[in-house]
Amino acid sequence: MIVDVWAELQALFSPMIENLYPGIQIQGVDRDTQQYILQFVCSELRDAGPVLDDMETGEPLYPQTVPDMIDSLLSDKVDGMVWVETRMERFPLPQIGFFAPSGKSLSVHYISGMWDPVALIGFMELLRWINDLGDHIQIEMEQGTAPESWCKQFNRTWQAYLSDKG
Repeated sequence: MIVDVWAELQALFSPMIENLYPGIQIQGVDRDTQQYILQFVCSELRDAGPVLDDMETGEPLYPQTVPDMIDSLLSDKVDGMVWVETRMERFPLPQIGFFAPSGKSLSVHYISGMWDPVALIGFMELLRWINDLGDHIQIEMEQGTAPESWCKQFNRTWQAYLSDKG
């Protein structure tokens, strides 16, 4: 069975819904793997918009280089996320935001309404690449960042996509 990702997920990615930034939770990734993922994503960086705050002072941080941005995001001294425009292989992606809430997880958030079928396939391939980095990695839509029905639909489609790509 070949999954038509756009048909299954268009309602989750296509309409612009103000102030809704659904997140994909990636569990089972240690800090070294998180750093590797962020370096990979930033290797094709087209634009970056860090939204990082120093947790002690509350002041915004403006990293000057990509390595500084990655180090800041993965440190326990900042709070926030880094929005990047990148690509996965030949697929350009709209802005996606990376947030590292704990030592073993990474969240990837997206802005709905900026997606088309090609970008969605690129995003799914990015997630598949991440999934293939380790046996203990689990990927699913993050509860509380989108309606429950979206979480179920994404998770079902994600599992079918992985099965197809076997």
